Amino acid sequence: MKKQLVPPNSEKREESIKQLFHHFYIEPTDEFKEKSFQKALAGIELARNKERRKKAASKLQLVFSFAAAAAVCILLMIFPPFQTNETKEDGQHSDQQSILMSPQQSQNAEKEEEKGDINRPESIEMTISLEGMEEKELYHLVNIKQLPFTTYIPDRWQAEYIEEKNLIGAKLIAVNEKYGEVDVMFFPKGTSLGDAENYITDELLGNVSYKVLSAEEEEKRNIPDWSLRSFHYENVEQTRTGEIYLSEHNRQYFYIQREFANEALEGWGSRTTTILEQWEWKDTKKGLWD
Repeated sequence: MKKQLVPPNSEKREESIKQLFHHFYIEPTDEFKEKSFQKALAGIELARNKERRKKAASKLQLVFSFAAAAAVCILLMIFPPFQTNETKEDGQHSDQQSILMSPQQSQNAEKEEEKGDINRPESIEMTISLEGMEEKELYHLVNIKQLPFTTYIPDRWQAEYIEEKNLIGAKLIAVNEKYGEVDVMFFPKGTSLGDAENYITDELLGNVSYKVLSAEEEEKRNIPDWSLRSFHYENVEQTRTGEIYLSEHNRQYFYIQREFANEALEGWGSRTTTILEQWEWKDTKKGLWD
């Protein structure tokens, strides 16, 4: 009868294997050691190179970041930020709302704009001599922004800005009346005194009887001393009388022409004299006689 082989249990088998390998030892060769050492060195160098490249990339990225930030700052200094249409329209809408005002406010604003830095009242009451009697009259401010002076004109008068043959000025005249008027005209800067005189004699006095007043006649007629040349004239029908005063301010020649019907000589003479007395230059705040 044969014996039946019984396999050893697993624990005893494992223990036997451990004891076998415990006494089993393999000595590596010098060549194997050298190769292993070289591979280890190569791995270390590779790791170092990777770390260096990583640091260099970080530094380069930092440099580019600073450069980009500097470029953005420079662009913002040179070019203002763009405004979207929506923002622009909103701003325009806000501006439109801010300037909406009543008709009365609009008129007042226009007056203030025209007045500028002129510190003179809109209206004043003055006493003048009319035909030997003292009378009070209301006068209104004349301030035309294109002209270098302001003055006052009687109530029911109007001031009209005019341009004529390279001259600019104003016509001061009573509304719906033809008894008289005052014209103030400025020659272009650079016009000589001789050219200004020729313009007056040729353009203004060519069809009327006139004479240039002498110093004695000027004194007799109370011609103002600020007048460089004075002309007295009458129309052909001898129904209207006029005087022209040629003067200069700030190296620019101008003339003042007063003309009125002979029948209204005294009253209109007093009023036009008041207009000249109330004259004030915008730049010096002085009058014609100052």
